[in-house]
Amino acid sequence: MKRRQFRQKPKRRLRLASIIGIIIALIVLTAGGIYIYSSDVVQSPHRKTKVKVQQVTKQPKQPVSARQIKSLQQDVAPTDDLARHFDQQLQQHQYIGTALVVHNHRIILQKGYGYADAKTKRLNNAISLFQFASLQKSLTALMIMQQIEKGKLSLDTPVSKFYPKIPNANSITIKNLLTMTSGLKDSGTLKGMTLDERDVQQVIATAVIHQVPDSGPWAYRMIDYKILTGILRHVTRESYQLSIDDLSQQGVIGLTDYQHFIIDKNRTYSYRQNYQLVKDNPVAYSHETGTGNYATTTGMLYHYYDLLLNCKLLKPMFCQEMLTPLPNEKYAAGLYNNGDYYSAHGIIRGYEPCVVLSKNSKDAVILLSNQNYKKIHGNHLQNDYLQK
Repeated sequence: MKRRQFRQKPKRRLRLASIIGIIIALIVLTAGGIYIYSSDVVQSPHRKTKVKVQQVTKQPKQPVSARQIKSLQQDVAPTDDLARHFDQQLQQHQYIGTALVVHNHRIILQKGYGYADAKTKRLNNAISLFQFASLQKSLTALMIMQQIEKGKLSLDTPVSKFYPKIPNANSITIKNLLTMTSGLKDSGTLKGMTLDERDVQQVIATAVIHQVPDSGPWAYRMIDYKILTGILRHVTRESYQLSIDDLSQQGVIGLTDYQHFIIDKNRTYSYRQNYQLVKDNPVAYSHETGTGNYATTTGMLYHYYDLLLNCKLLKPMFCQEMLTPLPNEKYAAGLYNNGDYYSAHGIIRGYEPCVVLSKNSKDAVILLSNQNYKKIHGNHLQNDYLQK
């Protein structure tokens, strides 16, 4: 499936845009200060990446740590004025999904809104699973950087080492792919169910030159991360799913591939306006290997970013290299670097994740929605709440 990014100004602002204005205030108001926390990284003893945690309905009397797995899997009612205001905004705009708000590494709100399954009237909550779309590119980037850390690749490795037939392959580097500055675009439409390697090969076969690497502005192109997915397979000699499973041994847990997602009791269904169901589409998701076919919860997504931004998954030097965009650009490794904070946004078949985090992950808002019916580029969201 080919996803496009939209730059035109919509007639009506996406309902999330007016909500997320609070996020920047959260980060700005809490800039500075020190929070000391010591904890072992939680590791999964098995290669399976699904996490089954019983929902906790009793609300804690004290603020709960956002760095404890159990806390990240329970509903948390608004604990202060900021959280209550945020909760009111979500309700006012009829938000559908789950929201997690973290302040000073403490969960001040984690709550579901609307239906996970409108047919059975099952509500969204802290353990609801959502497709997180393009945010998955951060995982692909991480696994590539881990191979760089092991000395099997470098940021300057040319694409020609693995795919010499790609146009300009000698000039395009791993760094170009991570920052979406390869100058490539895909010119074809994928058809039929594919496995991950065939999916990558189909996309690569359609590669054409859009612009010379580094010669023009950044452009959002899925093909860059398809090539990275193929390179990862070449280097590790294992499937993308097994590479994701390997991350569970490092504490990155709670990730569910599409085949398991559609049969999980905590899955959400996606909707357009007025709960118009978007049907499951295994074929479309099979074309999203490395770019957007995994699901998770708000808590587990925050847990991943917390590990990443605090250099628990890479040594600090490699972590910094991963998250550094090219000069005058913002995008690198699935995140937009906005100076004092990171943001990420995605849309896929009715799901819309939106994330804003301070650079030390101390403050964050994670919005995973199972309703999308307005097409909008993530930059529009950023512009809206930066103006507030």
